[in-house]
Amino acid sequence: MTFNPSYIGLRQDLINYVQKKDAVVLDLGCSNGINGKYLLDQKLAKKVIGLEYDAAMAEEASKWLSKVVQGDVVNIADWEKMGDDSFDYVIMGDIIEHVTDSEKVLLLAKERLKKDGKIILSLPNIQHIDVALHLYIKGYFPRNERGIFDKTHLRFFTQKDVETMLESLGLQILEMKRHYRFRDALNARFPFYGYLLKRLFPKLYTFQFVFLIAKK
Repeated sequence: MTFNPSYIGLRQDLINYVQKKDAVVLDLGCSNGINGKYLLDQKLAKKVIGLEYDAAMAEEASKWLSKVVQGDVVNIADWEKMGDDSFDYVIMGDIIEHVTDSEKVLLLAKERLKKDGKIILSLPNIQHIDVALHLYIKGYFPRNERGIFDKTHLRFFTQKDVETMLESLGLQILEMKRHYRFRDALNARFPFYGYLLKRLFPKLYTFQFVFLIAKK
């Protein structure tokens, strides 16, 4: 079975936020289970539950995780199949842009957080300069297999969009990190003056955001 490489890589940038020992973790869109497997192998988590839409990836993840539910993150019935655990961390690695009701998913995650629980959220930045170049210079919106123009994206977010959405849901941002990329291509390197572009135009060259989120 061959999976899209964008969906199965270890997300060290996300799991680095799992700092509570023996954590109980929910991985939404757990893909092949690689992140949860790492957390369990390193004894950073004592239990990792995954919810994955793709049946083949859910089957693969079930080899490593404590429990995997094959289902839809917007379906309350699928959340109920996970049991009644509450979580120290809910990992949402590039998930909410793939569903029509992102707010519902965040609220469902919020309801399952422990009092001091955290949501670890990553998503692409639609304000990236490559979007403007394609729309206003090249005159089209690509439909790619990965990246900002992933053809399965249903929602699009800027930093301000995320901040406004979280505020409306009673959530607060504790930390935010930026992943920079010159263009929407894996081999696109910044020119020698790239540090200036990042400093002067951070929102235009942020390819992906990572947020650490808590309840207010």
